[in-house]
Amino acid sequence: MLKFMPVFTNRKDISRQRCLDHYRCRHGKLAASVPEFSRHMVKYVQNFLMEEDRDKGVAGSAYVGVSECWFYSLDAFWTAFAEPRYAELREDEKRFLDLDDLLLVAASPSHIFGPTEDCAVKLFRFMALDSTADPAAAKIYWETGYSAAVRDDRRLRRVIRSYVQNRPMEGFVHNFPAAKGCDAADEFWFDHADALPDFFAAEAALRQRSGHDRHFDAARTIQFATTTKLLWDLGEDPAVGCFRVPLVGEG
Repeated sequence: MLKFMPVFTNRKDISRQRCLDHYRCRHGKLAASVPEFSRHMVKYVQNFLMEEDRDKGVAGSAYVGVSECWFYSLDAFWTAFAEPRYAELREDEKRFLDLDDLLLVAASPSHIFGPTEDCAVKLFRFMALDSTADPAAAKIYWETGYSAAVRDDRRLRRVIRSYVQNRPMEGFVHNFPAAKGCDAADEFWFDHADALPDFFAAEAALRQRSGHDRHFDAARTIQFATTTKLLWDLGEDPAVGCFRVPLVGEG
């Protein structure tokens, strides 16, 4: 399974709210309405930046959203993006996001624990290796040591619904020349935003105990909390996404 995750900012000449309204209410419906493309994308989830909330420990971010575009294979991914009608989606993206300020992750998702049904709130973390880190050692630490520590931490298990590691595919190339990448991507799921303060406290302590910063550069980490909207799931007709898209202003 391939999970393609474009992480984006709003176009500089429009507001964040206008960007998110277009993404939520117009782009999602367009994606569901282009069967030549959507038939290859077996699952589509939109995630919207949660407003800054210091009481919950939710920080702001330059990024405003992240899509989860799921494909059964790399061949299916390339077939989808080679479809002539994909041009309609690319043109629409220009209306609300900055194509020169993208973070792109093509990953193999590994579900560490918890239910697999999408939930209301997610925390995304995109990490870069520390300049002194050994890539092989960092990979082992993250995929085995850190994941096991999260799985076995009682404080974290009380508040995290599910934990997913998005493990970047080596050698993946794309046609967005200005886009950045990352070396590892965490995804924590929650039933509600009230769980975030306890998560931040417990997870920060775990990272300190386990030597996380020896492997990953905290200064270059991109992290933000989101609310989530599933447009269509595995086994569903993408056309159902047209009926799950709200009208502008409905949220």
